[in-house]
Amino acid sequence: MPLLKEIEFKDGLLVLWEIKEDVDSLLEECSEIDFGEGFQKLKNSKRQKEWLAVRLILKHIGCQDISVNYNQNNQPTIKHSKYQHVSISHSNKLAGVLLHKNHAVGLDIESTDRDFRKVAHKFMNDEELELASKYENGLALFWCVKEAVYKAAGIPGVHFSTQIQIKKVDQSNVFADFYSEEKVKEYKIIFFNYDDQLIAYLVDSFNL
Repeated sequence: MPLLKEIEFKDGLLVLWEIKEDVDSLLEECSEIDFGEGFQKLKNSKRQKEWLAVRLILKHIGCQDISVNYNQNNQPTIKHSKYQHVSISHSNKLAGVLLHKNHAVGLDIESTDRDFRKVAHKFMNDEELELASKYENGLALFWCVKEAVYKAAGIPGVHFSTQIQIKKVDQSNVFADFYSEEKVKEYKIIFFNYDDQLIAYLVDSFNL
């Protein structure tokens, strides 16, 4: 079972699954799970593997009901006795589930070989473009971070270049401001790289 990593922190948990199996192997591991109609609608093998890997993570953390639903802000919800908030992401190599007891969370996973150059000006302002140029895979990192903030905020229609502004980067954290209805909220986003995959995650509380 390619369970890659579990990161525990105060009242929260991040679980990452490395997607190495083919669809049939994942189905064997999910043999006792009732999928419902969700899986049957997926025709692409990549999407099938992502879907199954997420359900195996939910099974691993103790969800007897592995269904994923979405609230009015398009944030995922699960049924778990301990964790009330969840964020889900996947790339071509990894699937991840981020959980917390009390606060909204945001998780994004991106492959560093994805080319963001053509769309960079759409999600970053000039200052961020300059800042991103100072870091290896800076464009991918900043997209990943902004996606995580967007997922945690749960507000539809957020404009990435104006409402989510990255202020500072250190060795393993990015600090960003989220602007909404004349309010500004600070976020600390943790990030790391695994096998050319960027993982960025946050809890909607500055102090982790």
